[in-house]
Amino acid sequence: MKAHQLKFVVALVLFTGTATAYAQTSRGSDEGWYYGVKGGWMNPKDSNLDNAINSGGLLGYNVPGVQQLGGLVGIEGDISLSAIQGDASGGGEWDVQTIAGYGVYRSSGPLYVKGKLGISHQRLNVDVVSGSQDDTTFSWGLGVGQKIGQGRAELEYTQFKDLNFISIGYIF
Repeated sequence: MKAHQLKFVVALVLFTGTATAYAQTSRGSDEGWYYGVKGGWMNPKDSNLDNAINSGGLLGYNVPGVQQLGGLVGIEGDISLSAIQGDASGGGEWDVQTIAGYGVYRSSGPLYVKGKLGISHQRLNVDVVSGSQDDTTFSWGLGVGQKIGQGRAELEYTQFKDLNFISIGYIF
């Protein structure tokens, strides 16, 4: 594991631990703090790179009393890293780490839609060229979700500058 990957894993563990320690699941209400996990396929726009599998965590806050169009408005931060590297043309591999902050909207009801818009930072590492590329750009996503008990399951598409992330997650 490379030094930057180890730092990212440590950050992810600290993020998840902090989220678990401080997030509160609102009983009978969707307002307040929440945390979650997600994983999925990171698809690069570069045809020389195959898909990687990323996993990560998120921490969010639904703002109490702020409901627009019958749904919830909040903020959400997430972090992910490649759990399984993708193949690169020329015999190498690639991976990516992301960290992002979003404004989030979820419609009301047990089945709902989700939209998010924000800023993300991606670090793309390709072994073949022995280098990395850092980008901070606007990012957006759309998804659908289902309330399950005290939590939520979500299927989401997130668009980064040169990547898209199709993920499945669970929010506690």
